[in-house]
Formats: sequence, structure tokens, C-alpha cells
Amino acid sequence: MPRRSPSWRIVKAIFTKLIAKRPENVELLTRAAQNRRLATGGLLFETMKKERIVSRYEIDVPQKTRRKGRKTKVALRFGAVEIIRPGTSRKTCDVPKIKLMAVFVEETNPPRGEEPVRWMLLTTCAVRNAKDAKRIIKFYRMRWAIEELRRNLNYRAPKVYE
Repeated sequence: MPRRSPSWRIVKAIFTKLIAKRPENVELLTRAAQNRRLATGGLLFETMKKERIVSRYEIDVPQKTRRKGRKTKVALRFGAVEIIRPGTSRKTCDVPKIKLMAVFVEETNPPRGEEPVRWMLLTTCAVRNAKDAKRIIKFYRMRWAIEELRRNLNYRAPKVYE
């Protein structure tokens, strides 16, 4: 039987969303903004920073309000993590922890005065190698195009969403 491509939903980093039931062919992808506590006793960002770099490559960083667009080199790491339920979710969630894959991308030599590119992505999808990790990054980066399209639609045709 051929392997079906998963449907993707990009969600905010909310523990309860990550543990919610979903169709078999749906995988989740989110960017971690918080340095989550892990079942190992460590913290997410520090733990992933210790993982082996599996690839170094160049990406295009799009222009933002306070940042010029540029090409830059990044280091790629990935690994399995087990995130502990945040204290704020204890009343609404009885699951104590969740196993996810973390994909960590970090700019190796940011321009002086620029905030370095640093993405900590969490996904329910299996990540076995650098190719899989780059695929996760590709999906995450697609959100930029989606957000830009939505912004343009709201600006140019605000009644589309009414």
C-alpha cells in the first residue's frame, strides 16, 4: 500500500492542541516560542543546541519590517523530545507529557546588529534524517507565503472573510 502524504496543520504551540485527537493522515507542526521543560529534566532549547549538526546550508531570509532580506547559512539539528505539560494546562489537560520531534535551525553567522534566524519547530511527524528535517522546514516556511497571501486578501478584499 503506498504511503499517503500527510495533511498538515500549523498550530500555535499549545500543549492541548498537540495532544488532541486528529485524523490518521494529519500531522502537526508548530514553532516553539517557549523554552519548554522536558521529561529528561532539561530544557528544549539547551537540549537541542547539544544535538549533532546534521546539515549546514543556505536559506533566503525574507524581508520584514525591521529586517532586510538576505541569504544566510544555517545549522540544522533534530531529535526526539518529550515535553512536559505546562503548569497552565493542568486544569484542562490530564496528559502529563507528549513525545514530539524537534527540528532546530540556527543561523551560524548573523550580520552585526541583526537578530539571528532561530527556529525551534515541533512536529508529530517522524524525522529520521536531514532530508526529513529539511522537509519540515520547507513546510514551516510555506506559512510565510500563506500569511502574506492572507494579508493581501484582507487588505485588498476585506469582504472575503466577512
